[in-house]
Amino acid sequence: MNEHKSKGKGRPKAIPESLFVTVLRWKLAGKGYRRISNELAARGVLASKGSVERFIKAKPPYDNEPELRHTDLEGQSWQG
Repeated sequence: MNEHKSKGKGRPKAIPESLFVTVLRWKLAGKGYRRISNELAARGVLASKGSVERFIKAKPPYDNEPELRHTDLEGQSWQG
């Protein structure tokens, strides 16, 4: 018998769900992707600038997150 554990599809998420709202607030406050990445690193979360950008733009692996149903955060008053 061949028993294989099923692996998740795609890349793993670098940003934990517990920080989703915080990251969105930082972006709305005008912080850039690199600055947000540095803020996360200060909290022990290693997420690249690219990971932050994918999260903000709701691209894989963050494209199925219910609170990220947006195309553009700029100019919106997002509250969480």
